[in-house]
Amino acid sequence: MFINTKGSSWNEVKRKLKIDSEISDKWILNEIFICTVTSPIRSRKEYCDLRGIDVNSPLWYDETKKGKLDNRIKKSKNKVWNEVFEFSVEKRLSNLNLNLHILSKENKKFHELVLSILNVFADSTSREISQEMYISFIEYILNVKNHEINNLLPYIENTHMQNDLKQLH
Repeated sequence: MFINTKGSSWNEVKRKLKIDSEISDKWILNEIFICTVTSPIRSRKEYCDLRGIDVNSPLWYDETKKGKLDNRIKKSKNKVWNEVFEFSVEKRLSNLNLNLHILSKENKKFHELVLSILNVFADSTSREISQEMYISFIEYILNVKNHEINNLLPYIENTHMQNDLKQLH
């Protein structure tokens, strides 16, 4: 799962957290990309060696010249990703406009998820969430935003759980 936020810059989010110990009330979860990892996670060197690519070549958008100039991308000095994988986007949920401050406050079970998103935003790294949290969050989005369940939960091993979820909607 990849996310896209809007409404607050990293500096605003960080300042609010430092001063008030709270999530910025302007920080909005705008999009979610539900993806399937299609290759093993490899070191950058191993990945480049296998593909015959120069290890210094840009592999992610934020490593490209265009990405470095993009105001939406958090700037870091000569940051390159040391772990590389390929993925395909299975589903894109847009225009969610979920206020992360409210999500964290009103849904205590999602406070941990919002903190994970905050850490991803802060560190430009990845975080793992539990399958239960993922399912709960997708269910929440389905209920709040009236998205269809089709292909949102394709990789849950327990098909009874998938059937139960479909019956909820």
